[in-house]
Amino acid sequence: MFLKNFKIDTSRAREFWPRHVNTLEELPAPYRPHVAEWMEQGMPISQVIFVRQTNHWVTEKPEYVLAWMGRRLLYIQKQPLGGVAPTVIEADTIFYALYSHRLLDNRMTIGYSVDNEPQTIMLHFNAATEELFYPVFELLLRNPFTQPSEARSKNQADTIVSLQEKTFKMCSYLDFVYRFDDTILAYYWDKNITPEQQKRNAKSLKRIEDTEYLAALMGRGLALEKIAENAIDVAYLFRSAVGEASVVSSAQGELSLCFPCVSGESFFVPVKPENRPEAEAFAQKFNKNVSISLAK
Repeated sequence: MFLKNFKIDTSRAREFWPRHVNTLEELPAPYRPHVAEWMEQGMPISQVIFVRQTNHWVTEKPEYVLAWMGRRLLYIQKQPLGGVAPTVIEADTIFYALYSHRLLDNRMTIGYSVDNEPQTIMLHFNAATEELFYPVFELLLRNPFTQPSEARSKNQADTIVSLQEKTFKMCSYLDFVYRFDDTILAYYWDKNITPEQQKRNAKSLKRIEDTEYLAALMGRGLALEKIAENAIDVAYLFRSAVGEASVVSSAQGELSLCFPCVSGESFFVPVKPENRPEAEAFAQKFNKNVSISLAK
């Protein structure tokens, strides 16, 4: 009887979930003037999301308000010493978006430029509320991925057929990649077992843990997906933001596909020695595609 009637109180937790606001008055006072200015320009209140800070001691996950209109994003962050700081991002200045999914903890890091200087902001949100952010993702990725697409359905089905003999896991999470574009033109897939996974595998009677990687050349640029146990990461790199791809070797002799970004960062996909020819072929396809696109 006790177990039957026992319920976990999640009301307080839900109070901290991201949510739409119905009126300007639902926002704390410091945010209102900035949001009101955009509403005067025609933005509906339905395009405003309020995200509270769940743990005050976790400073990298601050309280913020997010709003969008046309090709612009308004991010207003609460400051530790009081007040708020607004940031306006134009979609055309974005060179990457980095998506991270860890159980219920999701994040999207936006890389953009201001006067040719790279800047980043990070949006954190509860995974249960991710659909609230889909319009924002579509703005960031410049792609209405929530709309049906015959081209995407066909290309995804063909990619699954090509991948399914290698991996069931990656086939199950391809939707994240297709948020960026309807078509994968070419891809490179590989997997490895990290040192931490090797230790856990040695002690565990469960299935073997490994980490899978996919580099996908798409119409808008490059999507890099990494899938480990309880973790998914996807980097969406716009075509104009990525330099020439190559296979590089570390000091320890480990191979990787390397994709340099205009932000000064480089993104890597591990390559097994026996897969080096395939990785180099992908790099050549990527470089050729980017060269043709930039020449148009």
